[in-house]
Amino acid sequence: MDITNLLKENGFLEKLASQYGLDSTQVEEVVSKGLPEITKSINANTSTENGLSSFMKALQDHKDDPVDEMLADPNKVDTTDGSKILSHILGDRKENLTNELSQVQGLSASSITGIFSSLAPILMGMLGKQATGGSSAGGGLLDSLLGSDSPVSKMGKSFLDKDKDGSFLDDLLGGIFKK
Repeated sequence: MDITNLLKENGFLEKLASQYGLDSTQVEEVVSKGLPEITKSINANTSTENGLSSFMKALQDHKDDPVDEMLADPNKVDTTDGSKILSHILGDRKENLTNELSQVQGLSASSITGIFSSLAPILMGMLGKQATGGSSAGGGLLDSLLGSDSPVSKMGKSFLDKDKDGSFLDDLLGGIFKK
């Protein structure tokens, strides 16, 4: 499922728009234009074993985040953590992306930053739940967002699944998820 549609269906984009005094269409456009850049950065970051390992650890750290609560109430999103997540994912590109979207969308840079700082913890929580085998509101979100041929999928299957049991998480996390 497309994450923008998922956020729209849950009413999150409308609630977030209200929080920033924007129209929900504006927020939807920011998300739909910025999310591919975030995805591109995740794929680039996970193209190495260290980058993939770091990303998988981050997903593990966020697997128990209260995604449903955050979707229901944007005020429950830790935007400070969201800003840190974006900095890890985007690196130096964070400010450039914010400024580009601000100019294209005609919105303040602080609104753009706020939208993505609100979105990042939800995204990581959803991906974390799915990557670690927990329930996910967006079943198939990991593959639909990052692509089934993304470094996360390819590398996870090739070199992280050392015992070839179909799951690389048990190998990555030292057998915690062994059956």
